[in-house]
Amino acid sequence: ILLYFLAFVAFEISRRRLAWVYAVIIVFPFVCALLTARAFIVPLYVLQNEASRMRGVPYEHARWVVIRLRCETVASFLVWFTSEVRLCYRIYLITHGRKEDIAYTLLCALDDVTNAVGVVIMSGTLPKGSKGFSSVAKPSAGVVFPCQPALRRSSSDLGWVQTVGKLAGRGCTMASLLDFFRELLDGNVMPSFDPMQSTTNDVVRQAIIPLSRGTGIEDGGSALATVWNAGRPVSPQRMVTHTWSGKFLHLMAGIVADGLGLETCYDSIAEMLLSPRGVSMLADRLQTRGALELAYWVCCFSVNQHATICGGFGPSPAPQTSPAWAEWRRKQRDTVTGDVLPVCSCTERKYFNNDPTECELNKFDDMMAYLFSSVPGFSHIVVVDEDFHLFWRAWCVAEIVEAEATGIPQVVYLHSQRSVDDHYDSLASLDVRHCSASRPEDKELILAKISDCEAFNSYLQWLIFSAEGLFAACVDARDRAAILGRMARRLQKQGGS
Repeated sequence: ILLYFLAFVAFEISRRRLAWVYAVIIVFPFVCALLTARAFIVPLYVLQNEASRMRGVPYEHARWVVIRLRCETVASFLVWFTSEVRLCYRIYLITHGRKEDIAYTLLCALDDVTNAVGVVIMSGTLPKGSKGFSSVAKPSAGVVFPCQPALRRSSSDLGWVQTVGKLAGRGCTMASLLDFFRELLDGNVMPSFDPMQSTTNDVVRQAIIPLSRGTGIEDGGSALATVWNAGRPVSPQRMVTHTWSGKFLHLMAGIVADGLGLETCYDSIAEMLLSPRGVSMLADRLQTRGALELAYWVCCFSVNQHATICGGFGPSPAPQTSPAWAEWRRKQRDTVTGDVLPVCSCTERKYFNNDPTECELNKFDDMMAYLFSSVPGFSHIVVVDEDFHLFWRAWCVAEIVEAEATGIPQVVYLHSQRSVDDHYDSLASLDVRHCSASRPEDKELILAKISDCEAFNSYLQWLIFSAEGLFAACVDARDRAAILGRMARRLQKQGGS
């Protein structure tokens, strides 16, 4: 608009044949062309360098945006260039006292065509949709999982099957989960609870474990889901994958968002959960939808913590300077107060990988397969924490890939679009070998089930990033381009600083 306004003014003044006016008309589009080209070329260079470290679907995303940027760079330059040529030729005709000829008519037509093509390219109409994101073929699940889960490998192990059956009957209704969250907000169960800071690990140690312990001094304990259900088996319609390092508020918000049938982001639900009044309003909406009786399988409620972790924090990782040791120490303290978290003195026998049949921590894949085959409409929910730590937890990654390989429907809930912007690029280097687990033997168990880690990583990248993957409903083609553009901007700032 500014260009054509100046051109119009210059045209009126040009009747006086002022040389400086002609100079402005010629130089202005040329300067604009250079500035526009620079605006595209700098992020294009950054993204090309960033794409070189990516692989699989993330690489295709970056490559697609690079191609788009190249097209838009050329289009924007040609728009300015044809306008420049047209104006220069117009000035030539005026200064030489000539009338408009066929050459000028052709230049005008060329300028109009260039502008039209530029509008099409810059608007994102071409290339279409997310076509650039689907060029990576889906890796074979058979390559990733050459062996079937243990339940299907060894159905003759009656003890193993019985443990899977017990786990599969510990669903928590939405109503029970909301009642529990109300108690947390009231401060009756966990005085230090702060919804904006307290993690799921804090809640497990200071609320779930105490509430699920037996009443006698010498008694053991059970899963809190068992307490809520008065010992009755409740089959869950959903299994929830989450990370204990995330805020408990966000875990609840993701579950409520699923009950309300919402898509993608749960940040608005989290805001409502901050107050008892908001919780009541959400409960009313859930009741209207008939979702209060929906049952969810959530490990912190459905696993008997008294038969696993309640008595301590596990062995100290070595060396003490390692990130694993720092994480181990961090999990021993309350996020809000900094106080050491309590341990339980119950007498319940503990079962870990050295007692594989009775252990409840090594059967998630079997339980998922069991529920999928026995519960109509069973599905898998992935509640991603605000910092995306979930994708760096070995068990979480294993559950996501197992659900996809088994054919279980999956829905992912993210905190917000901002969290996607902040962490989307970090997932490009995701490698299951670099994921962590609370116990080293858990990670060893998971890696032992994977015959080809590179194939597994490719499968995981496809599952997260592809046009059919977990982010498909959350991030479309245009969003991906915007995210990568913001990623380039961040990288430019980092380079400048």
